[in-house]
Amino acid sequence: MCLHKVVGIGVVAAILTFVGCTQKMPVNTPRPPQNGDDSLPTPPPVVFPIHHNSPAWSRAGEVVYEDMGYVYVDSSGTAVSDTSLVGLWVVSPQSHQKRRLYPRGKVPTWSPSGNQLAFFGNGIEILDVENGSVHTIASVGFFPSWSQDGEYIAFDSGAGSAGEEIWVVQVDGTDQRKIGEPGRMPSWLLGDTAILCVRTDGGAFQREIYRIDVHGGEWSRITSSGGDKRQPKCSPDGSLIAFSCQHLNGSPQLFVVSTSGQGETRYTEDGGCSPSWSPDGTEIVFTRCSNANGSGDGVLWILNTFSGQVTQLTQKWTEQK
Repeated sequence: MCLHKVVGIGVVAAILTFVGCTQKMPVNTPRPPQNGDDSLPTPPPVVFPIHHNSPAWSRAGEVVYEDMGYVYVDSSGTAVSDTSLVGLWVVSPQSHQKRRLYPRGKVPTWSPSGNQLAFFGNGIEILDVENGSVHTIASVGFFPSWSQDGEYIAFDSGAGSAGEEIWVVQVDGTDQRKIGEPGRMPSWLLGDTAILCVRTDGGAFQREIYRIDVHGGEWSRITSSGGDKRQPKCSPDGSLIAFSCQHLNGSPQLFVVSTSGQGETRYTEDGGCSPSWSPDGTEIVFTRCSNANGSGDGVLWILNTFSGQVTQLTQKWTEQK
């Protein structure tokens, strides 16, 4: 067993991972005195890492997610990861039984048949759930989303020098083409004729949800309520969108809005991100990302959208110091 030490540095899931089993970096390094100011600086707030992230609910009723493999997190936010636990896992919402599918991968998305997963790792990759084989269909890409007809995968090009572009590619790796820009975190709308995504709208912590037509490339704005919106997901009947939204100095929270942009409703108080709808559209699985370190923080929960009740789905690994 190899344990890696990592340090949580971001508000949601930005985590530095260090190569090697014992490498460590100080957290909340104080600012040195400047211009004769010899007072002690105020340390930044502790940010605790997310344990289970990016859940996706299959049509068959299973939930796949990314497990960071954390077995210990101290009061400074420094975490220890067991590499034998890292990877893509599947859990049953009914029995809570889980199994490991693959030792790496981020933001998994199910094929409609449920026998394959797309994820980003070395570009956009596809995992055969039955035999464990993996192949790459796009050399660069993030946040894949499988179309409902099973023929295409949408993804984004990331940020930085690559820009923020929405692309689609056939599942065999052909017909890769750019749909539009700027945009990130794509997700198919019902009917596969348009894609949801977020785009920067006015600076830091200002992302809104848009839709882009797959064939004509026309954009239309859905939300305008402010904040940093992420990972919009359309409900199975095509009427609603679940997403997370974070305002400055706050935790991300889970929201639902109609596909027309009306009736935006907040569903969480203790943090919520990375939503995914149940097959019947009555529940949403999400990560509780609350910047805390309790037993229910940083793991998966299920929200009943009718009653508002939430129940914990996954548990943290047994602590290993």
